Amino acid sequence: MYADVLAYLRAVALGTEPGDALRVAAAKAVLPYEAPRQRAPVESPPPKKLAEAADRAVAREAASDFEARAAAVRARHGRK
Repeated sequence: MYADVLAYLRAVALGTEPGDALRVAAAKAVLPYEAPRQRAPVESPPPKKLAEAADRAVAREAASDFEARAAAVRARHGRK
């Protein structure tokens, strides 16, 4: 007997165990459920930094909007 499904599949792949199609198919079906998936840790900035970034984005958008409106006024009055 083998300790786990992966050990069995490894033995079949190396040729130390004769491969039975039904057992190999069952082992491949069970393999994802044997151990929990390793997930990458999610690192998120703290809420204070998120709020600061949002404030900077709003300020940039307001400045950009102001510049666009100022350019339109200058163009309307013939100034550069």
